[in-house]
Amino acid sequence: MLCVLRVEMRSFCKMNSHIVAKNVEVDRKVCDEKNPDPDGYACFSTDSWMTTPNGKKRMDQVAIGDLVLTGNLTATFYTPIISWMHREPDNRYNFYTIMTEYGKMLAVSAKHLLYRNLCDENYAEYVKYLPKARNVVFAEDLKIGDCLVLLYKGKYRQQRVMRISITERQGIFAPITQNGRIIVNDIVASVFSGSKHTRFQAWYYGTIAYIQSWLRLFGDAVFHKATIPTGASLASEVFRLVVP
Repeated sequence: MLCVLRVEMRSFCKMNSHIVAKNVEVDRKVCDEKNPDPDGYACFSTDSWMTTPNGKKRMDQVAIGDLVLTGNLTATFYTPIISWMHREPDNRYNFYTIMTEYGKMLAVSAKHLLYRNLCDENYAEYVKYLPKARNVVFAEDLKIGDCLVLLYKGKYRQQRVMRISITERQGIFAPITQNGRIIVNDIVASVFSGSKHTRFQAWYYGTIAYIQSWLRLFGDAVFHKATIPTGASLASEVFRLVVP
């Protein structure tokens, strides 16, 4: 049975690689039997970085409770990481690698949510407000010419997407913040993936974070490295089935 499933998955991946290749540059094989997260919920790679009160830190350098930069609709502030959906520094994964017109780069999984603005030829360089939740898109649906929102000298600034490729990178990291947003490589992103209904996900992961906090009873080493249990992948399926 397992072998049959693997054959079917390989066939699906080969078919999908032709579809994806029309929109992005495929630097490596899109699907891989070794890929630990074939559904695209891996989120960020190790070389992605966040801004903390003590400067920039890679994903593998932060822990639960550390403050990282996030933003609401109009301003930025620091918020603690409350949980990890994934924290697997030794795994490798195929990421959508997005490059903006001024050289900002972000590597994310296919189903990760990003804040997207539709830009015309004379788009505004700076914006007063972040795109609303209804403007989030999966990374795999982002197109050349779309605009992402970045943080530049304390202000929200738009930059057009100029290149999208798929590259294999080290590490799978998915930090969860209380407000559901995070600024990675100066680009504003959601912490969620798999479903565009972020309120439901915020409730779910908030509950998991509360449960995980009890792991402090077993020592900080266990607490800081704990990730969302395997049921999280099931939850992602439930999000898509229950909330269309």
